[in-house]
Amino acid sequence: MTKRIIALVLLVWAGAAMAVSCSDKGPEEKHSIIFAENPVMAGASAGDFEVAIVADAEWKASSADSWITLKTPTGGASCSFSVAANPETSSRDGKIRFSISGYSKDLTVRQVGNTGRLTLGQSSVDIDTYGTPVEIMVTSAENWTVSSVGASWLKAVPKNGATLTVSAGMNYSGKARTASVVLSTVSDQASLSVTQAADNSVFFGASTEEGRVFAYKTGLVSTVTSDRTYTVTDGVDVLEISYVGKVNGALAPTAVFLYTIDLDKVSLAVTCANDDDSSIKPVDTQLTLVQTMRQQLAAMQSKRGIQVWGGVNGDFFYGSSGRNNLAQGIVVRRGVVLKDTFDGGTVCTVFALMKDGTGAILTQAEYAARKSSIAEALGGRQRLLQNGDIVSEDTTLEPRTAVGVSADKKTVYLLIVDGRRSSWSTGASYPMMSRMFLAMGASNAINLDGGGSSTFVVHEGTTAALSEFVTKNRPVDNTGDRAVINGIAIVKK
Repeated sequence: MTKRIIALVLLVWAGAAMAVSCSDKGPEEKHSIIFAENPVMAGASAGDFEVAIVADAEWKASSADSWITLKTPTGGASCSFSVAANPETSSRDGKIRFSISGYSKDLTVRQVGNTGRLTLGQSSVDIDTYGTPVEIMVTSAENWTVSSVGASWLKAVPKNGATLTVSAGMNYSGKARTASVVLSTVSDQASLSVTQAADNSVFFGASTEEGRVFAYKTGLVSTVTSDRTYTVTDGVDVLEISYVGKVNGALAPTAVFLYTIDLDKVSLAVTCANDDDSSIKPVDTQLTLVQTMRQQLAAMQSKRGIQVWGGVNGDFFYGSSGRNNLAQGIVVRRGVVLKDTFDGGTVCTVFALMKDGTGAILTQAEYAARKSSIAEALGGRQRLLQNGDIVSEDTTLEPRTAVGVSADKKTVYLLIVDGRRSSWSTGASYPMMSRMFLAMGASNAINLDGGGSSTFVVHEGTTAALSEFVTKNRPVDNTGDRAVINGIAIVKK
């Protein structure tokens, strides 16, 4: 923020200065030199400095003070110089003279006295909710460093020998937070207390940290109706958020369900009917079996004897009439390729869990090249995000299911948005889902089967009992959860 303000002031001053330089006034007003700061404040110790300059021609600089050494005696946008340590207890001023064709202007360098101690201009500082940088004056006869920063949200960086810049990330915590910064020399220490404010009005009424992140970063929210978060198990977190916001130009309600999955702590598996590989058929002359996601997840836990924490529906599939529920994309389970063709055409994509435990969004060509390294995979369709860029502009509103992967491939996001219910949720477009993924940390994402297939299931227990697998969203079919061919399960690692 400080840099932006300085830049704006410089531009305004520069415009005024250029106007003056073009006038018919006296010879000393034919040129203009503007400094970003004057005087430049320096600590008692030796240090390097750089000052931004706006001038209408190349300048030359000189200094009569032996303790100031110019590094750029001529130039344009900035001037670099160094100062020697001040051996006296009193402060001192030095001058750097800048000249352009007979016109000159002085920059004052003010160095504090050597008190023999490391001191700060203030012992505490407040920063705003956004974490806007604040500069603190530092006085020391010796070179100093930042020896400790008391919280991960806080940043402390030396600007030069006389200034410390403190800043922070956005405060989504919902309350003010305080941490300390410790500066050190060889013989001394000084501590700064930093308090960051919490202005929750910028989060549109969200009550949870994840809800605040979603509401602020997506740019989709006008008012949060409700939000809650909970941990299913270590490494599996859920955000349920309902809000009113602009949807294709009009205010409408939207209901969102999101799994955030840490692949260092849990794993993923592709489900199918009865957890039986033979239920998936590679061609449409044979019938691919279908089951609800609740049934598929319960069957996986029952047959494999592993803890299944929940999941969502997976790939698009053709109906039972004509093509016998054929999957539109590929299916890989436990390293075995059950279906290897993309019957949905060139739009088909792949979500995969690799054998090294990382997640991946793949094109058809990438799938073919990396097939031997895949542990679990199923097909999807439209690409939503590609390396952090939104790549689909379809604004059609529908109930949606989608999967995203972080840039480091260690976090997977399973997203469902309800739709086709004007009083509950009108659905999502591809750009809307892309913005949701970006806000929560995904870098790549694809669309999965939506509409009546969209199902978000959480296991609220430890056994394989079907009653413990609970559908959290509101599937649009009047008959309840739709039977589908496969899905993504969250399982114990």
